[in-house]
Amino acid sequence: QFEQLQQTISNIDLLSFIESRMNDLSEPALTLLQNAACFGHHFDFQLLLKLMKIPYYEVLSQIEELVANGFIIEVNRKLDLEQAKVNEAAKQAYVVQFQFVHDRIQQSAYEMLDHDVRLRTHFEISQLFLQEDVLENQLQSLVRHLNQCMVLLSTTEHQQLAIWNYELGMKAKMAGLFNNARQYFNQSLRFLPDNKWQIMREQSLEIYMEIGECEYLIGNYQLSKHYIYEAL
Repeated sequence: QFEQLQQTISNIDLLSFIESRMNDLSEPALTLLQNAACFGHHFDFQLLLKLMKIPYYEVLSQIEELVANGFIIEVNRKLDLEQAKVNEAAKQAYVVQFQFVHDRIQQSAYEMLDHDVRLRTHFEISQLFLQEDVLENQLQSLVRHLNQCMVLLSTTEHQQLAIWNYELGMKAKMAGLFNNARQYFNQSLRFLPDNKWQIMREQSLEIYMEIGECEYLIGNYQLSKHYIYEAL
């Protein structure tokens, strides 16, 4: 219990330190950091550029400030920020991934945003993924953002999201990741319409049977029985 208290104090101290460092950033750099935090621990330079809707050289300048202050680092290759700023014509060539130096930095930047702003940002990011046609290799990222802005989605989008969560759940189940699969199947259930047994009967049956099996495999036998009986 004492060790848990020490850890809690340590976490509070770390968060206070991070927030004080963030307050030293320029306002544009802090805004960019908060938007980048909505992508998660990693983010793509090109997608961030499209999300921000500001000139290329301004994004580069703010990225440079964040790197210099130790908030983010480049992941996959070295980007010469000075050269990039004078070579705007080649901006599409910069396929660079960045990541937050610490999870707490991403968490703090994310939590500084109002709830409604987070929802809108996740929705905007999801639309960027859809424009990029990433269903083959980034469906998981797309679905994660859509799940987080579900209140902004239409009924038709909810039904599509139920199917996508089901597909990701099946991939996780086939990989033996039953807890992950259960989470996706649960999300899938959330997005099914009230009249699911009339308009999405086959899909609903599959979702209920699969989540029932996952619950059984991780030892939740009563819950498993509930889902399977519901399907039958």
